[in-house]
Amino acid sequence: MNFKYLLRWVYEQIRDYNLFAPETDDDNNDENKLEESGTALRNQKYTTRLYVPLVIVSLYIIFYISLLQPHPREIIILDVTPNVFDQLQHKYIKTLSCPCREVKIPYKAFVSTMMTLHPICSSVFVSDEWIEAFYLANASEYFLGDFANSAYSQHKILASLCTLCNNILKQTELNLRNEDFIAIELSSEERLKSEITSVVGGFRSSATTQITSYIDYIRTVTQANRFISRLNTNMVILGEKVNSSLKGSYVFHGFWSSLGDPFNSANMPENFVCDKGYKPVSYDIFRKSVKGFAQGCYPLEGLLANNLECFSDINCLNMLTNHFSIPEKMRTKLSQFLIPKNEENNTIYDHLRTLFVNKWSTNIDYSIYFDTCAASHCAYTITKQTEFASAVTILIGLYGGLIAICRLVVPWIINVLMKFKHRSRSNGIINFGIISNDGKKLFI
Repeated sequence: MNFKYLLRWVYEQIRDYNLFAPETDDDNNDENKLEESGTALRNQKYTTRLYVPLVIVSLYIIFYISLLQPHPREIIILDVTPNVFDQLQHKYIKTLSCPCREVKIPYKAFVSTMMTLHPICSSVFVSDEWIEAFYLANASEYFLGDFANSAYSQHKILASLCTLCNNILKQTELNLRNEDFIAIELSSEERLKSEITSVVGGFRSSATTQITSYIDYIRTVTQANRFISRLNTNMVILGEKVNSSLKGSYVFHGFWSSLGDPFNSANMPENFVCDKGYKPVSYDIFRKSVKGFAQGCYPLEGLLANNLECFSDINCLNMLTNHFSIPEKMRTKLSQFLIPKNEENNTIYDHLRTLFVNKWSTNIDYSIYFDTCAASHCAYTITKQTEFASAVTILIGLYGGLIAICRLVVPWIINVLMKFKHRSRSNGIINFGIISNDGKKLFI
């Protein structure tokens, strides 16, 4: 019986609960209480029944969103050491930021390059003493296919190319050292190495383009203008004595040569092939071929096709010493002068593309870079779920505003609904009143 009474009491409390009842004077509560119409009281209860669930649901949603919403937080580390930076880099690589105090850092302060040149450029084979042994005053009188014709010229050009590449490498290294590395933020050692390698690669590529463009320019100009080689390797001019009233009259004929047959035509061919064809050197004096050497219409063309095989073969060098005036002190040490065998069969032109560099390494002193950068601090952002206490604080902060909004919006909604309902009923009565079965109006 008490339980039923309790349920009934709860039901009545909920049914009669009214948050929007007009305020009354407590001193004259019984005497001055305003009588409200049934419609107004009903609207107030409807408003309360909508207002309470709406507030509860809104508070729940706000609390739930606040609790689940990630909360970013920036952490600042002032004492930045290499170990601290490494730890932060591994944990917070995506959000870590360590601005450098010194933005410009000279490359020469922490970057050094080491180059291992091809042994030919540091060998005795490009020394003046070795090269002069191949000099022949009458070299142009030798047959085009004779190695003696261009031996001196090819060795001389090889030495010049080594010197040119060495100068370009020194200038490239100097240019790199004079440049500044822009360090906006402190970089990890791996990232710094990647950036420096890319920069050094750019300088190296520029230097390679410089030498190859220079050589290709010389070849193009020489071949396009049909310059005649002093060694008669691409054209032979022969004088023919003729009968004339003038004593000692000669007619000179120019014969353009192609490899293998230097006197095949009295006219220059339409397709001048001397810049493309190469032929291994084989001549009657030696009755043997000189390994690695090639003969072209110009000594430069022949040299560019050389694969340096002779300089790694003791038999080939012995053959050269037997036919040229190689100094005695060099003859006895030929085995010491041998260069490593060219396993890849690269030509001189292939080596020019790498500036005769076999190995190019870049060393980076990360500790100097780190100290020069002198990062004042490191900052990173962490994201955590909002704590329960923080969510409650947010809820309390929004509670007052939510209540005020609901007190304004809910009564307006109820009033609109009631007016709409009243209008619908009024329209229903009018429409029903015009219906008549016997010519009379019916009203309900």
